[in-house]
Amino acid sequence: MITEYPSKERIYGYNPTTGESEPIWKDNATGSIVQIEIPHAAIHFGKYFSDTGKLTIANGASFDHLLITPAPGGKLVHLRLFLFAATSAPIYHYLYEDATVSANGTAHSGENFNRNFSSATLGLYHAPTVTTTGTLIHTSGIIGTKQSGGAGETSGTEWVLKQNSKYLSRLTNNSGGSADLIYVIEWYEL
Repeated sequence: MITEYPSKERIYGYNPTTGESEPIWKDNATGSIVQIEIPHAAIHFGKYFSDTGKLTIANGASFDHLLITPAPGGKLVHLRLFLFAATSAPIYHYLYEDATVSANGTAHSGENFNRNFSSATLGLYHAPTVTTTGTLIHTSGIIGTKQSGGAGETSGTEWVLKQNSKYLSRLTNNSGGSADLIYVIEWYEL
């Protein structure tokens, strides 16, 4: 069972959502402080987001997401996950830093994992008009044949994105035929 520490032993921590000190919880079996990982805490504080979707990419074509980070002094964006699954392979994922675009594309707000809070400060756009891709910082993909398809995850850890920058996430289909694809992007902002 998990409860608050008794008032004589109470330990307080800062809650960035309310701006106030609140009691820290303990495990009654061990007496230890209950701890959760930062991404889990970010969900509780209304700072963890995702963007998901389904699309079809023709052979030899790409689909782009543009991520625009807040200006210095704003929140830091911690990019946690690019997960994708496709009906054909190979599908490659590229992440570029400092991309340039002539048009941002269609605005798409991420969904907050804590439904009691509002949307993200990360600017997220689908299908931007890309002028230059920028510096390639990460590559991954689904390796296989046209018949096998599969799933791939770009990062098991996280990227802390540079502030006031444009990032391009590009999914490219090299399977020899069109591919249906589902994608998940997750991040938190602190």
